[in-house]
Amino acid sequence: MPYSIGEYANIISVTTSTLRYYEKEGLLNPHRNKNNIRNLRIMISAGCGFCSM
Repeated sequence: MPYSIGEYANIISVTTSTLRYYEKEGLLNPHRNKNNIRNLRIMISAGCGFCSM
């Protein structure tokens, strides 16, 4: 299930500005829908508590 940036930030307990910073630095690469809205999905990984797809 894709989440908005606000929903995703809430789930992983960070601010939306933190997620935007991670995206700017290339740490996250969220998919965007046709309206250029970020769609984030949560994946649990052994190496990183969360990842974006």
